[in-house]
Amino acid sequence: MSTWNPGGPPDPSGQPPQQPQQPQQPNYGQQPPPPPGYGPPPPAYGQQPPPPPGYGPPPGQPYGAYPIAPGANVYGAPQAGALLPGAVGPLNIGNRVLAYIIDVVIVFVVAGILEVIAISANSGALLGLAYLVGIGIFFYFVYLTGSTGQTPGKKFMGVKVVDANTGAIIGFGRAFGRYIVQFLSNIVCYAGLWSAFLDSGSGRYQAWHDKALSTQVISIK
Repeated sequence: MSTWNPGGPPDPSGQPPQQPQQPQQPNYGQQPPPPPGYGPPPPAYGQQPPPPPGYGPPPGQPYGAYPIAPGANVYGAPQAGALLPGAVGPLNIGNRVLAYIIDVVIVFVVAGILEVIAISANSGALLGLAYLVGIGIFFYFVYLTGSTGQTPGKKFMGVKVVDANTGAIIGFGRAFGRYIVQFLSNIVCYAGLWSAFLDSGSGRYQAWHDKALSTQVISIK
């Protein structure tokens, strides 16, 4: 017995006609699946899409957190004890002291010999020349510090004056200001020399004149 099928021929099997299946609608808040061949499915509602390959932080770090370069904090300045560019290791404070002593000896030997000769000869001209030589040596040291970071004593001992934040050369103006502050602080028991030992906790050994002009002495050999 065939089933009645209005509008078409009778079904010989006797089974009722099958209704066409309707596509299943996604639940509220869910994204419909993409057509085949169109990439990965979109993220669920409220979730952030994953970063494309090759972008974002390394595995194991939260998205949006990037590693900070060694020796720098979030403001770009080096961390305490970090090596500045050009430094080969932590500063040997003894080398810094010896470099200062060598420079002082050079000034006193050159200018002092002329002064002794001037006094012995009772010559005001030679005495004035001795003072001019001393001043000339001072400005020569300022020039060397600003342009290369090294006076003869610092070069011999393998130390160098640089910018405390970038490790760059400080220039003539800052070098001149650094010597002036050092001279004024040395008036009281050579405080400009031993004040560097007060900064031993940070490992940077910045004397008062270093802090005033944002400079630092580093080891280069």
